Amino acid sequence: MILLSFLACIPKVPDSDSTKTPTEDDSGPVAGAQLAIATTDYQTGALALWDDGTGQLSDSVLLTSADNAVAAADGKLFVLGRSSENTVRMYGDDLGSPEAEFSTGDATNPQDVVFCGDRVVVALYEANYLTLYSLSGQPAGQVDLSPWDDGDGEPEADDLYLSPEGFLYVSLNRLNASYRAESLGRLLKVDCSSWEVIADWEVSPNASIYPDSRHPGQFLIGGGNYFGEGSAQVELDGWVQSFTTATDTLSEPLLREEDYGANLGFVSSEEDGSRVVISDDGYQWDVSCVATDGTRSQSLGGNLYVSDATFGPDGLLWLAIRPGFGTGSSTEGVVALDPATCHAAEPLVTALPPSSLAWR
Repeated sequence: MILLSFLACIPKVPDSDSTKTPTEDDSGPVAGAQLAIATTDYQTGALALWDDGTGQLSDSVLLTSADNAVAAADGKLFVLGRSSENTVRMYGDDLGSPEAEFSTGDATNPQDVVFCGDRVVVALYEANYLTLYSLSGQPAGQVDLSPWDDGDGEPEADDLYLSPEGFLYVSLNRLNASYRAESLGRLLKVDCSSWEVIADWEVSPNASIYPDSRHPGQFLIGGGNYFGEGSAQVELDGWVQSFTTATDTLSEPLLREEDYGANLGFVSSEEDGSRVVISDDGYQWDVSCVATDGTRSQSLGGNLYVSDATFGPDGLLWLAIRPGFGTGSSTEGVVALDPATCHAAEPLVTALPPSSLAWR
């Protein structure tokens, strides 16, 4: 799910054959953090890796399902397969052999993966529980989510966030069979020892968690329906709030769709009160920086679809951008955006369009 934060100009993302470090040190390239990029044309899927130390792109290093996603935790990379029988594969440094591989069950639709205590936790869209596995991939229990069912038997668990305090937070979209939220979303807090839900909060309909690696223990949460029921008109019914895990504090709404005038995707919160806002108004996506006085500076827009957004260790917001569903020219590739300048680098282009991002 799309999830949808601001000194000097951002450097252009190096070409895939670059062998210089960002500091141009003649001692040779130094490996850095890796950006895992799930790519797909919905017929074939593959994994690409970009190294921020060497500036090198390794494209199509691993075949995946056509409906794919990636997640990362504690240096491990998780590749989620959601075509036919659904699977999760966990990799260390060796992509030739997964350290663990397991099925989450046919048509369960895994959305996100984290470590919590000594368990691997998987959020499933088509189940009324979170599923737990050992580090070797053996089934190790469930977290019951049925009390938050929205009437169709599945509360649609979407995003997972592990706090610095060691608790797990889960966003529930709570959609009906038509993938519409007829009730408020939920944010749940799970104890990683008892595996019980110990707190919950009402949030925006169809809410997702917008994490920010620059600010551990804080995230934004928000969303909303896309179209009005039985209508082709955009429905501006969502909002965004901030959450602080140390105090379990949920703020008042920071931004409402009806005030912004578009459906909200990813939203960030900068220390000076400005924001990066990814929004969509009838298949016309927009990535803008919004100053504290409400002034907007567009960075990207038009016939594009932002399928994922995540902050990297460099403090930049990395966007997975696919061709849009409308008409006109389109941007495609992985784009790094500097929140301080609202400047977007040239796209890092993979053989297949990007669908999901994860740093490790």
